[in-house]
Amino acid sequence: MNRFTIELHHQDGQPGPQAGRQPGRPQRSGLEDAISRSGGALAQLASELEISNKERDELLAAHLPLCRLIGARRRALGRPLVVGVSGSQGSGKTTFCRFAQILLERLFGYRVCGLSIDDLYLGIEDRRRLASEVHPLFATRGVPGTHDVPLALDLLRRLRDPETTGEICIPAFDKAIDDRLPENRWPVCSTPVDVIIFEGWCVAAQAQTEDALKSPLNGLEAEEDPDASWRRRVNDALRGPYAELFAEIDLLVFLAVPGWDAARQWRGLQEAKLARSRPDSPALMDEQALERFLMFYERITRHALETLSEQADVVCRIDDSHRITHLLSKAPWPKEPWPKES
Repeated sequence: MNRFTIELHHQDGQPGPQAGRQPGRPQRSGLEDAISRSGGALAQLASELEISNKERDELLAAHLPLCRLIGARRRALGRPLVVGVSGSQGSGKTTFCRFAQILLERLFGYRVCGLSIDDLYLGIEDRRRLASEVHPLFATRGVPGTHDVPLALDLLRRLRDPETTGEICIPAFDKAIDDRLPENRWPVCSTPVDVIIFEGWCVAAQAQTEDALKSPLNGLEAEEDPDASWRRRVNDALRGPYAELFAEIDLLVFLAVPGWDAARQWRGLQEAKLARSRPDSPALMDEQALERFLMFYERITRHALETLSEQADVVCRIDDSHRITHLLSKAPWPKEPWPKES
């Protein structure tokens, strides 16, 4: 499939698209203007994420064309737009989506609601019930079958309905305790909104063929799912209720990491960061526990890396240094000048 490509460069501290590749791209002055117009929000976010100004600017250079594309699609649709953001463990989805939300709100004037599939995990008691009644591996959060899909569908449909007004509570899951927070601690989203950013590691993942499920992919599948009953149940969830959920997405963005090995390494860095911030958390994993945990995600992550680059509306290629190097879109990138004047 032909793609409209923006090639980014990261040399001499001057992030931004390569000259001559696409019209209307942000150059250095555009990045500085974006930082200024964000009212300090981008600087604060960079501080929270412990990233340098150079890393912040590299993210900006990738986000500005994407935000213009989101704005154009939202105007054409005439109702709230659901943007799906899919990427493996450790790909940087949370940072990516927070930057996008700030830019869409501060520079483009859109009302944005963020929703993570991680916050829609079933609580620990519900997963224990699944483990007892269906398969022991469902006690561990992560794979399709461990999310509250009816709740997710209800949320997305209410948020995308332009007639919805008032406040909507957005579920929150605390990975440090491996359980959903009580409803009185859920954040609130004011409606109506213009854009819903729906992100997650398995967002838009597709079911595999029956033949692909037969052979175990790793030690977890070989030893704890020898008859493939767990992975078939996961696959059935992708083919059924999750397909219905992902059909709500209007624009799909895929963060394409170099491969499974990079995803494993970067997820380990996330665990180390959690250990520094919450050293007493009961959900912290040592190296052996993390390795087993990642085996739950390996099959779907590998399949997504093989399939979502074709399926997604926008692909963000990420290199081994965890930087976005290319933006590839099915549709032409909007050519209106940046930044959009209010």
